[in-house]
Amino acid sequence: MSEVDAIQNGDGSPIVINEVVGFIGAGNMAKAIAFSLLKKGILTPENVLASAKTQTNIKDWEALQCETTLNNEDLLQKADIIIWAVKPQMFPGVINSLKKVVEGGSVTCRTVMHVSVMAGITLTNFSAQIQSVTGEEGSSRCFRTMPNIGLEVNCGVTVFSGPADTTDAERNLLNNIFKPIGLFYEVPEGQINAYGGLFGSGIGFMFPIIEALSDGAVKVGIPRNISLEIAAQVMKGAGELILQKKKHPGAMKDAVCSPGGTTIAGIAALENGGVRSAVIKAVEAATLRGEELGKAAK
Repeated sequence: MSEVDAIQNGDGSPIVINEVVGFIGAGNMAKAIAFSLLKKGILTPENVLASAKTQTNIKDWEALQCETTLNNEDLLQKADIIIWAVKPQMFPGVINSLKKVVEGGSVTCRTVMHVSVMAGITLTNFSAQIQSVTGEEGSSRCFRTMPNIGLEVNCGVTVFSGPADTTDAERNLLNNIFKPIGLFYEVPEGQINAYGGLFGSGIGFMFPIIEALSDGAVKVGIPRNISLEIAAQVMKGAGELILQKKKHPGAMKDAVCSPGGTTIAGIAALENGGVRSAVIKAVEAATLRGEELGKAAK
């Protein structure tokens, strides 16, 4: 695994993506990526195109003055980079619809970069499906990524895998999309479902923990609104300490557990409740589910 280094412009100016970036699927993950980049000025509204099944799903994009469409085929003709953000089970249906349009001769496919953010779908499957639409050997470059929703607040994680002949220019372009809004790593594709279980689903595992901290605080008399804010800050603080100090979490735990103190009493209660085992099983279950989704989308 290697972390892709941030790309700096030679004159020190901010990174700007000049390519037209299209999103097939305009839901939460697509918004997390596009809206964060728009806020940073890395993307501009005139270089963003989003497609969805209904007008309701694209109203937030229109509010930011992005171009929108209800026809996925528009992206094949206009976008330089297409980010596939539909649900994995919907992917085959979208592909079949595009095939019919292309075969009908009303759409000419351009050479573009196709980037999947769909859980479970292998790069081989994704590339084959895209190839079945574009119809020309090597006409489109395909990459598989797995991001999490933390991108929405510039605190996400994304991993990616590409073909064996991935170029530095392609890595740099992916880097410019994902690195400004979180951690970004290139990893072996066979590990992507596991990474998805760790951070793609893992961020969701944190919300019940925050809620549980808040519930415990309410039980001992702290108001709900205060307890939720403090619980979230506690989670944020723990993460920042690990990231900045680069210490093992066990060492960090030991540092805050005084002999016979309050924290070690709470740690013992967590161990008695099987929290550690439950979280391990949750990552494993999410990983296996990612593999199942990939099989279902074939």
